[in-house]
Amino acid sequence: MNNELKFDIKQFRVLYLTFRYSQYFPVVLPSAIIIFCVIIVLLFFVPQIDSWFSIQDEIKQTQERISKAKDNLELLQSSNTQNVDADFYAATSALPAQKDFAVILTALTNAASVAEITMDDFSFALGEVSQDSEASESAGTRKVAQVVTSENGMFPVRVSITAGGTLTGVNAFVREIEEKLPLTQVENVDFTEGKAQVTLAFFTRPFPEIILNETEPISLLTPQDKQMLQKLSEKL
Repeated sequence: MNNELKFDIKQFRVLYLTFRYSQYFPVVLPSAIIIFCVIIVLLFFVPQIDSWFSIQDEIKQTQERISKAKDNLELLQSSNTQNVDADFYAATSALPAQKDFAVILTALTNAASVAEITMDDFSFALGEVSQDSEASESAGTRKVAQVVTSENGMFPVRVSITAGGTLTGVNAFVREIEEKLPLTQVENVDFTEGKAQVTLAFFTRPFPEIILNETEPISLLTPQDKQMLQKLSEKL
């Protein structure tokens, strides 16, 4: 066993000395060192460099988010709260977010009072009818239906009115309804012998889902939006 080990060591020394003083040694040794260094760089230094660039990108993105959040905060702080509340009130008065029958009845009653006509009968129809319920009241019969469709994101509340009065009074009633809020579309008017059948459409529009994103700047009202809100405010 010892003889075999000594023989292997001698053989290894012979091979080493042969290679050491051969013409390939000056080329192989530097090449091996270079390859070893490249492997070290690829295994240890390149990941560190990539990590550094990733950290720099995250820092830059975070700084951008902070900058946009500051801009949004400054915009909110510089806004006139009273003007914002007034614009919101005008918009929701024109297009309520929910179906408010009290608001509709108030608008109809006020218009009828101004036009000096009487409302003998009225009925509600909310979109396409899928379910009806009737309730008798001293002022007339009210039919309530469930909404199943919308028009351009707006849900119509159609009202059919049987009114008594003169043709001039009915025209004044229609004008008063169109000039006041909530926004109303006159779909049909039939007048015969002191009686008028008027079909109106009031509209509601639910608030859209609000998803807060600190990276997005707050959108300002355009001049067209402000002009529209001003016109709506004049109808209040």
